[in-house]
Amino acid sequence: MKIYIDSNVFVSNILDDEREKHNSSKEFIDYILDNKFPEDFSFITSRFTEVEVASAVFRRTKSEEKAQATLYKLEKPWRNKIDLLPENPKEKVKIEDLIIKLIETALRYGTTFGDTVHANDVESFDIDYLVTWNIKDFKIMSEKIKKLRVITPDEMLLELKRKISGSSFLRNRQIPDTVLNIIKRISIKSNLPVEEIEKRVEEKRIKLSGLVSYEGCSKIVASELGVDKK
Repeated sequence: MKIYIDSNVFVSNILDDEREKHNSSKEFIDYILDNKFPEDFSFITSRFTEVEVASAVFRRTKSEEKAQATLYKLEKPWRNKIDLLPENPKEKVKIEDLIIKLIETALRYGTTFGDTVHANDVESFDIDYLVTWNIKDFKIMSEKIKKLRVITPDEMLLELKRKISGSSFLRNRQIPDTVLNIIKRISIKSNLPVEEIEKRVEEKRIKLSGLVSYEGCSKIVASELGVDKK
């Protein structure tokens, strides 16, 4: 499974001026860095992401030091889990050919220059997931490439947890028994499977950027289902 990460996710991970995106991006990136994945899982971004991220961080913070620190993360700790495309930067590429290919990609998908670089990588390397905060910018691409899913970091994080931990991923996160008991009671009273309630609780926590506890999220889910959790 090939997961491509747009540059805006890295920017949001570094900068906290957009709190909700920052929290979600950080949780997503941290989950990638902190967990082991099957060999067929790969996390990818473009080498041009370094330029976009450094530029965005500098323009929004006016700090060259912070921009350089971000590049260090892309080159060092993040590189342990996130690969850069093209894989062989020393391989010679004809500028004319690259420009023609980018123009064709831009016209095919209606993307801006920055998004065209990412769209070209996604198309060329048969990517399964494109993780971005700008879903609408890749709308045409997602319609034309049927296997491609364009989703937010929140949604991708949930997908990863499902695939890695299975349907009972809450039980693998050392959740207190009190919360699991609430979930079981909600399941019984709502006639929904425990796995479905777990999924809703996790989705609620992601939506709330991790600011509400699992117990709080389980109570919100119970309320939405019209269930007395006691």
